[in-house]
Amino acid sequence: MELRLISDREEQLIFLESSSANLPWLPEAGLSTVKGDFGTILVQHIQAGPFTIYYSQYQLERDAAFYFAMNEPSLELHFMLANQIEYRLTELGNIATAENEFNITYLPYIENRSTLRKCARYASFDIHFDISYLCNFAGSYPAIDNFLNNIINNRASQYSSGKQKATSEIIGIIRSMLCNDFTGITQLFYLESKAIELLILALKVLSLQSAMLLKPRADDLERIYEAESIIMANLENPHSLTGLSRKVGTNDFKLKKYFKYTYGKPVHVYLIEARMIKAGMLVKDTKLPFADIAFQCGYKNVPCFNKAFRKHFLCTPGYMRKWG
Repeated sequence: MELRLISDREEQLIFLESSSANLPWLPEAGLSTVKGDFGTILVQHIQAGPFTIYYSQYQLERDAAFYFAMNEPSLELHFMLANQIEYRLTELGNIATAENEFNITYLPYIENRSTLRKCARYASFDIHFDISYLCNFAGSYPAIDNFLNNIINNRASQYSSGKQKATSEIIGIIRSMLCNDFTGITQLFYLESKAIELLILALKVLSLQSAMLLKPRADDLERIYEAESIIMANLENPHSLTGLSRKVGTNDFKLKKYFKYTYGKPVHVYLIEARMIKAGMLVKDTKLPFADIAFQCGYKNVPCFNKAFRKHFLCTPGYMRKWG
């Protein structure tokens, strides 16, 4: 990993590694320090399970600008704890993060230019983790699948396009991580558990905001209700996504986005579940041959129907008909 920090006076700054033992927070963390005529930068770092935790502080003795570059991908949960910072990321443009605001950001590489003010103290708290860990939450939050898709395609992205303030609960967790009294392996387990809790809360808060940004207008909502009615009336011969979009007077993007917002699942998943609900009723409450039920539920042959039925109900149609 190549990491560069350059001051506005074109001086490459070198971090000196030492211990955090004399600091009141995270005393067992590693400490990277850089000093110059601009002031002092302290970066504490500690590995806890799949997470690398950073607590950074900047004390400026003059207005200063910095260029930071790293040639590796970065996925981080970032909190601004003190002051507001404005910076420019090569692939995301200008970003301003106020005190107590946070977001989750993915960058395929880092080129960051920031400006800090004299006599101001800045502090940030960051948790870095691998995409494989975030994949554990796929499908659990409204915006996460799109964010993961951007990461997989190596596109710079922020989880939320809006600004989000940390709740008092989130701030409390960060403080408990910085000022915990544990040592050794116990501290690492504690920090890992708190990092998990913090990530889950952050995803929840950011997703709520993303859902508000996705909220459909009244006319869009009417089209989604109409689309759902068409789906239910045509289980045996459903429209394609494009055909359904045209029929209700919208486009594929809006239909997919607002349908999931309204019903909590994608169109194709909703269709499969509706088919299975109908299939279950016909299997239990009628004596129709399974081939007829398969046809009425939109399946071209019995093997495909049986496979979908077993996946949904965890039993065969024959078992359900016999035992209910």
